[in-house]
Amino acid sequence: MFSLADVDPAIANIIAYNLADSIDDVVSTTLIGGTNVIYGGARTSTATITASDTIDSADIRKAVAKLRANKAKARRGSYYWCGIHPEVSHDLRAETGNMGWNFVHAQTAPAADKIWAGEIGDYEGAFFVESSRIPSAKDGADQTALATTAVTVAGTSAGFTFGVASSAVIATRAEVGDKVAGTGIASGSKITAISTSGSTTTFTVDTAFTAAVTATTVVTVTPVTRVFDTLLCGQQALAEAVAEEPHIVIGNVTDKLMRFRPMGWYGVLGFARYREEALYRIETGSSIAAL
Repeated sequence: MFSLADVDPAIANIIAYNLADSIDDVVSTTLIGGTNVIYGGARTSTATITASDTIDSADIRKAVAKLRANKAKARRGSYYWCGIHPEVSHDLRAETGNMGWNFVHAQTAPAADKIWAGEIGDYEGAFFVESSRIPSAKDGADQTALATTAVTVAGTSAGFTFGVASSAVIATRAEVGDKVAGTGIASGSKITAISTSGSTTTFTVDTAFTAAVTATTVVTVTPVTRVFDTLLCGQQALAEAVAEEPHIVIGNVTDKLMRFRPMGWYGVLGFARYREEALYRIETGSSIAAL
């Protein structure tokens, strides 16, 4: 009987990472559905957030104050857990002034005494865990539209495609999630996939094209601000039900020459928000998201 110890370490690490990635995706999707939201800058909705609406210490203070006012039990001592994306962490730690992150940390104990695995420190009543798995999505404010391009559209079903020269502005700057507009293209359509082959970049759009097949139209691609979620949680923010703990599964060899062995992970569990008062989400842009 094989165990994970018998497997090439690189392969084992990939499987373990995929397990963690999958579970984190389920948990984060559950958490970002919370009803308590703080918007960056002076914004009042997700759709109005711009890249300049970055996180600051005041956002963290407000979220922690709300959690304490809601009698949310802290996660470690008197600290709440904060999950933050690296591109948002960059902005928080770049804040200047006497109340900024760097100034406060420079006046306290050595950084080596404050860093644990995956953490970047304690601040304003929360301990911060930096992770690229913290959710973000292109659902903020529209940015300046890219140059328009005349294209030939293939197909009329949902998910139609069009191609442009790979050297064009649209090809070099458009991203998945950006908006597409033009005659025959439904309002609010977005790019769902981008691929390049030779000198042509092909875009796939999430709606149906209403004009004739192979119709030529002029399209405009408008970049959409990526909005990042920063999560602050108390102990009662999330509930977990487990029938079988997630674990690595190594299947039987089906190849007669003993070359292939199926591997993956399996678990029976679920997550749900338990107490909304113990959960706050901060939605912001990032100054380096487009770099």
